[in-house]
Amino acid sequence: MAEYFGCGFARVAARQSFLKPNGKIEYDQDLRWKRYLSQFQGPHSDRFAVAEKKYFHKRSNVLSLHFKWWKTKDKSQYIEHFGQRNWENLLELEKKQHERMNCQGCAVHHYTFQSLFPSWGKKHFT
Repeated sequence: MAEYFGCGFARVAARQSFLKPNGKIEYDQDLRWKRYLSQFQGPHSDRFAVAEKKYFHKRSNVLSLHFKWWKTKDKSQYIEHFGQRNWENLLELEKKQHERMNCQGCAVHHYTFQSLFPSWGKKHFT
């Protein structure tokens, strides 16, 4: 699961897609998918695309559980660091280094924050 959304910006965008602008839960899965994709419009859309909605729904639900179980203060730091505002403020050169899977941009430029994301293993998701 963590590899499917390997970029911190993709993880936070997927997690934020579960929330309406007023902070309440969004239950419409199609709107969640569209909200996620809208964050990475333009020249970056192909690197963050999820080809089929069913994969996004399945993987984002598991990711949402990761965020739900994450109870430390690191979660808010992680969400703030990889939030949409910080994505928009990145230079284009750095944005090009990020992608949904195997993200070298996070590994190189954001390792400290990327390493905050917990890894619980597959036993929690079966």
